[in-house]
Amino acid sequence: MHRALTISEILYATFSYISYDTPHLDVSDNGCTISHNTLTALAVTCRTFQDPALAVRWRGLYGVKPLLLVFPRDLWLFSDDTDGDQDDVEWELARLPSEEEWIRFERYTSRVRYIVIRTGDLDGVVHVMAALSMKYLPHPSQLLFPRLQSLVWAGRGTAGLPLVHLFLPPSLRCLELEFQGGIQLGVPEMLLLLEHQCPIFTELRIVGLDDEPHAVAVSRALETRSWGKLETLHCGHIDESALLHLARLPTLKNLSIHLPPSMSAFVAFKNGFTSLQILNLLVDDIGAIISFLGKITTTATAFIIVSHRLRLTFVSGGVKKHFDVTLDIAALRPLLSFSKLKSVYLDGLCSFNLNDDTLLELANAWPQLEKLALNQYTGWKRRSGITFKGLALLLRACPLLDTLALSLDAIQLSSISLTRPGEGIHNQKIKVINLGDSIIENPAAVALILRDLFSSLKYVDAWCSVYGREEVKSRYKPLWDDVGSHLRIGQNYERGKHGTAVNR
Repeated sequence: MHRALTISEILYATFSYISYDTPHLDVSDNGCTISHNTLTALAVTCRTFQDPALAVRWRGLYGVKPLLLVFPRDLWLFSDDTDGDQDDVEWELARLPSEEEWIRFERYTSRVRYIVIRTGDLDGVVHVMAALSMKYLPHPSQLLFPRLQSLVWAGRGTAGLPLVHLFLPPSLRCLELEFQGGIQLGVPEMLLLLEHQCPIFTELRIVGLDDEPHAVAVSRALETRSWGKLETLHCGHIDESALLHLARLPTLKNLSIHLPPSMSAFVAFKNGFTSLQILNLLVDDIGAIISFLGKITTTATAFIIVSHRLRLTFVSGGVKKHFDVTLDIAALRPLLSFSKLKSVYLDGLCSFNLNDDTLLELANAWPQLEKLALNQYTGWKRRSGITFKGLALLLRACPLLDTLALSLDAIQLSSISLTRPGEGIHNQKIKVINLGDSIIENPAAVALILRDLFSSLKYVDAWCSVYGREEVKSRYKPLWDDVGSHLRIGQNYERGKHGTAVNR
């Protein structure tokens, strides 16, 4: 065996390619995966492989049944046809495990780093887990999962709540609560335990509690906790009181929420979100975005200076009611105060009304911009006022740009020279550009301009992801397909000129 394979760190990294990082993929009835069986085989191959293989095998779990099956078969009472593998089987103890068997069991639980618990899976084992914990973990300082870092608690109802403390050790950093059917019972209790038992906890995600009654419960649970080290919070609806509390958290860096409709308390609010780096907002009213940003920009300098990669993502709620909403430069000006922005994603069912001058105003406000996407998936729903001249000015003002999605008036070519379109501006980072519902007439000329502005461009995505408007789409999409053909011809020519192989 090669000497490199005697180094446990190399073996751990190698075996990690065998294991799925998400424990809920390809799960069989007993919670094992095909990769788990492979890792178990590796563990019994030789002593050198044993520890790193077992560490990877048990670092992530789906449910607790794989752990219970570590005990000897004679510990359990099963009917002959289930053998403990069916979800609806009732687990019964034939006897308590011996001290030696429990120590062996703990050797496996101490390896677990993340676990997915679906409360329905606990229905048949709650009393068993409770009995084992009372016998072998009578004191709160005794931990079942001493190195657990991430927990997904999914399901409905409160069946597993008596056991939840077993999955909240001091080492826990991330908790995701997923509630199918919108059952919010137990959230306040879990958050209370979380704050008391997990001192280094940094990330909380709450999924599935989006209606108003549950939003109230979540809001009260959030605002009554100090969250001393919370860095990431993803949840649905919260009310304004909870949002004000979150704005005062000094450690919060990543926030994703459904913005409350009422923002009246933010009129007099100051000095909030001092460490925020990533902000994702889901809104029912686009005006609420502008209202929210307008009220926090009075203190924006504080967290802009600290933040080096603030990202704002706005997704418009509803289906049809925003088609008549148009965002122009006046609506976007509150964003101009965020001078350290590196990523801006604005996507919704609204339309945009921007031209070359207003695009330049945005670009000058964000000199460190790397990613700009304006209605990448829905288009602008109107003729864009941005021409290739404005596009060239954007590239000059934002030299770090590597992702771009906007709509363009590619018919208006008179404002730019076809002999030297970029006038020395050559973006080498963008390989794919999304031009949404851009209009076009002359594919050959447009391809020439794009090839000069984007020297590494390989593909143009136009009208591909725009939903509806089939009549207009059928007119312009073939022309953009022709642009792609011209780009490929130009690329093949350049390769041939430099002596490289040409794909034909």
